[in-house]
Amino acid sequence: MNNVLSLNSSRLLDRIHINRLQTTVARLQGELAAIQGERLQLQIKILEYLETMIDLRKQNAILTELSITDPLTGLLSRRGMLSRFHGQIDSRVPEFGAPKVATALFVDVDNFKRVNDALGHAGGDAALVGLSRIMEHSFRAEDILCRLGGDEFLVILPRATIEQARRKAEEFQH
Repeated sequence: MNNVLSLNSSRLLDRIHINRLQTTVARLQGELAAIQGERLQLQIKILEYLETMIDLRKQNAILTELSITDPLTGLLSRRGMLSRFHGQIDSRVPEFGAPKVATALFVDVDNFKRVNDALGHAGGDAALVGLSRIMEHSFRAEDILCRLGGDEFLVILPRATIEQARRKAEEFQH
């Protein structure tokens, strides 16, 4: 009888142990599901954050472009010209014995008020846009073209001597 009682006690302890193990397993499965849910929510939040960062970078790039570009002509604005000019100066390492050289041309459209008076502001704007396209085709790709405002433009000619700039100005005038 002691053996039977001992066997029953052992079975009872095994059942209690199994029940505890099953309870522990169920609790751990619930905790794991909660952790996986939290992990999924965290991954979703990280993706949303990354999407927001990408959108902000795109918007910042657009704002930067707007801040350095003249909205009418598409040429650089004064701010854009200064930024590009300083970038070119800073990035140029002069060749042995060759100084950093740049020449600037100031372009002012003579009697532009007459254009506005005759054609209206829309016609004057179209003339400025046309002049800008001519300038883009007349100067080198490395030259910095800038609309200062109104009918005033600035062209910076990197690595151009005064004589070269003078010739270029005469070519552009004609």
